[in-house]
Amino acid sequence: NIMSIAPRRPWKALIVALIVGLAFGFGQAGEPIENALQMARDKLRSRPSGGEVVLVAIDDRSVSEIGNAPWNGDRLAGLVRRLDAAGARRIHLDNDLHDVGSAVQAAELENAMSQAQAELLLPARFSIDPVSGARADHPPPDRFARHAR
Repeated sequence: NIMSIAPRRPWKALIVALIVGLAFGFGQAGEPIENALQMARDKLRSRPSGGEVVLVAIDDRSVSEIGNAPWNGDRLAGLVRRLDAAGARRIHLDNDLHDVGSAVQAAELENAMSQAQAELLLPARFSIDPVSGARADHPPPDRFARHAR
């Protein structure tokens, strides 16, 4: 008889399951197990770095020596030239290039970009008008974009 196997008070099992769920949810009792599983998964999927990607970030030391961003066109031109001379195949500049200083500084950056052997990638940004929901695209200035992707 199937009725004799089923518990007579199913709400007790529900309460126990609720208490266990709350203990693991709020008390984060399962977090050490989850962390151990994640570390094991990461170890299984790890592989040696090929050294093909180098990230050149602007750190606190750079800012103290060079000054705060945004950098003008001469500084960015120097960076492009040094990265290109170091053999970079691609250079991603994540800078807003609409204001790079004077016309001379902008020309210096454009010149460095035109001479670079490396493929240059520039950011294209967009904004959403909070009232209308309309999207406005903000591509890099044409004078720089023609030397990049």
